[in-house]
Amino acid sequence: MTQNARQLLGIHHVTAIAGDPQENVDFYVGVLGLRLVKRSVNQDDPGTYHLFYADAVGSPGTDLTFFAWPGALHGREGAGQATAVSLAIPTTALAYWTKRLTDHDIAFEGPIRRFGEEMIAFSDWHGQALELVAAPDAEFRRWQFWTDGPVPKEFAIRGIHGITLKEAAQHPTVPFLTQQLGFRLSSEATGWKRFAVGRGGSGAWLDLVIAPGASPGRVAVGTIHHVAWRTPDDTEQSMSPSRNSAGGWCCRRGWNRAEPRSSGRCSPFSFLRLPDRRESAFKHSAVPQIPTESLPLYWCPGDSGHIPTRPGTLDGCREVPMRTRMRTDGTAHRGDKR
Repeated sequence: MTQNARQLLGIHHVTAIAGDPQENVDFYVGVLGLRLVKRSVNQDDPGTYHLFYADAVGSPGTDLTFFAWPGALHGREGAGQATAVSLAIPTTALAYWTKRLTDHDIAFEGPIRRFGEEMIAFSDWHGQALELVAAPDAEFRRWQFWTDGPVPKEFAIRGIHGITLKEAAQHPTVPFLTQQLGFRLSSEATGWKRFAVGRGGSGAWLDLVIAPGASPGRVAVGTIHHVAWRTPDDTEQSMSPSRNSAGGWCCRRGWNRAEPRSSGRCSPFSFLRLPDRRESAFKHSAVPQIPTESLPLYWCPGDSGHIPTRPGTLDGCREVPMRTRMRTDGTAHRGDKR
């Protein structure tokens, strides 16, 4: 680790791109049993949804979010991308999940063994690659059970276990990870390297697969948009712009759209850094954490961008004319076959 590198603590959230928002809700709530903790709008395209799934309270490290672009082109997995999201489950839960996926007619591979962990691999209905990993330390995760969810507590997903990156070569990604971001090499397998931040373990893994000759990927529906990593505090987060610009990659200071403070950067893959707060990842947002279908979405011009909010809380707000409407209980189309 270089003198400029700082220590990240673990994953804060992952944001991917979905197609039809109702199908996205049906899959992540109705099948995987995550809670829709927030429904907002895409700040760059306010007529479309931004959907947030997590544990019962939106604990950092449990959040998987989606920009929903119905009718958009599907992406292509390739080099230069974060490709798969691994979700942690208890070590005794694999049999439950193989049956549950089978009952919902979802094809999967496995169990597969990688880095000493058993997992099953599959995709959501829009092609996003997912893994359920039987993590020995899943029970020690910061996590709260959603009592109204369709999955029993002893089998429920505990949060994001890690992400997978694909590259055609180790450089410049490995130096970027280790010298600039403070990742450390934890273990290796044929064609794979596992890196860790913070204390390592579930929620702090980054797996790099090297695929020589791989074509560049295309970010669109069914692919990951960005990965966000937690920092110890606001001071550490605010230190990143100067040193990162000097390292040959760009950084935007204070990228804040009614969400936790972040600094985005152009890199071999997309990262955000966010201060590590122990409460809900979205507690400070103007949007209610558990919106209902009857609540319209509003946006308001402001210093930090277009902030979705409750009607009447800010002057100049107007309702967003959403392109699609949906149910939020995950049972609209396919139902729950638990």
